[in-house]
Amino acid sequence: MVVNCFLRTMIRFFILSILLFLVSCQGETTTLRNIENRSDKDLKMLIYRFGVASGDTLHVDAGQTKRISLTTSDTAQEEAPACVERIDSAYTEVVGGGTLTKKIQFDSNWTSETEASDGLPQDYSHTCTFVIRNSDIAD
Repeated sequence: MVVNCFLRTMIRFFILSILLFLVSCQGETTTLRNIENRSDKDLKMLIYRFGVASGDTLHVDAGQTKRISLTTSDTAQEEAPACVERIDSAYTEVVGGGTLTKKIQFDSNWTSETEASDGLPQDYSHTCTFVIRNSDIAD
């Protein structure tokens, strides 16, 4: 009788421990922001966040992709974030002449992909990409 009571208590404790573990795990979210230059021209970009230039001039050669930020969060967020979050504008020099007509500060000018992990808790990875093509550069 004492053994049965002890076993039931242990089983309840074990189940409760598993439930608490699953509830306490929230997952993680990673957001990567890239600039992808699919044009034939090299670019120099200075990105502004909150009205201040963020770092050095970014050199994005033709056919190259450069990471502009990587953020992580302690909570799992399935919905993709606003890709332009914290980006006010960018000064862009087209090497050899021309003007970039596509504005980095408009979310509609970005592509977004989301991947979810198979594990528990589920982690999410968002990749936002600002793609520049020849048609985005005026002579």
